[in-house]
Amino acid sequence: SSDVCSSDLVASTRAAGNLLIFATDSSKIKADAGGGAITTSTAAKGSAPTFTIGATISENEIANDTNAYATGTLEAGYSSRSGSITIDAQQLTLIEAITVAATLGVNKASRGISPNLVGGGASSKNYVNSNVRARTKKANLTANSSADDGNVTVSSNDDASIDSTVVAAGGSL
Repeated sequence: SSDVCSSDLVASTRAAGNLLIFATDSSKIKADAGGGAITTSTAAKGSAPTFTIGATISENEIANDTNAYATGTLEAGYSSRSGSITIDAQQLTLIEAITVAATLGVNKASRGISPNLVGGGASSKNYVNSNVRARTKKANLTANSSADDGNVTVSSNDDASIDSTVVAAGGSL
């Protein structure tokens, strides 16, 4: 877990042109998890039971706070008469996970009943528990423009992506 935060402008800030407050988080997790189990059993007389169990568990989480904010007085285009104010927060997170489990049971018995039980399982849990905010707090915003194009934009975008592949296989000979 981490926090990404643009500056907190408490005092007066003036810009001759455009004013941008921007915060971004582009956290990525790439996880590959695998496990396996092999069992062999041989008996010259009687049975040779085998029990084979294999499991793989993968858990991944991104939990961040991304904030772009301003307080106080902000003025854009104070001398050029052409300026805009943009407060923007972006969160672009990605989890790529591959989880594999494999089991193999080999049973060699000359006679009798020889049970060969094989089981395999795989689990992948992936979470994005993040917050993204663009805001003003007790702010006085002025975008000066002689051409009427002085804009104030406050925006945030949360683009989270999870790509997970889970494979489990078991075999018996």
